[in-house]
Amino acid sequence: MPFTVEDFEDLLRLLYEKPEWQERLRRAILPPEIFELPRIAKELAEINRAERERLSRLEAEQQATRQELREGFTQTGERLDRVETDLTAFRTETTERFNAVDERFARIDERFNAVDGRLDGIDQRLDVLMDVLAPSSRSLSPFEPTLPIDSIVASTSQT
Repeated sequence: MPFTVEDFEDLLRLLYEKPEWQERLRRAILPPEIFELPRIAKELAEINRAERERLSRLEAEQQATRQELREGFTQTGERLDRVETDLTAFRTETTERFNAVDERFARIDERFNAVDGRLDGIDQRLDVLMDVLAPSSRSLSPFEPTLPIDSIVASTSQT
């Protein structure tokens, strides 16, 4: 039996009049997976909402991490500046101290040179004294002084 347009129009009218037939016809015509679409769409919407929330949290955490890094780099830069300042001051102080030590060593060298010159003079005077005393000491016993020690000291300090 052929299905005509009038039959189709009658079918549509009957389906509007009897909504339970609409559901039965849908189930008969459409594959069962189609009826899962509203549930799947709802699940996907929930997953999408959850992912957006997670993404928002991650963006907030990323911003916080960036801020922490900026602050950390700023603090590190400030510390480095302080270390550089301290190192410059230490270097200046150390240079000044070494210069002072060099000056003291120069003064000590001058004093040693002066003392060395005085000792050379004393050596020369002792050599002269030994030359003067040598002939007279040969005849004397080694235990007897030929001149009083005070007169020897006095003669060396005068020259």
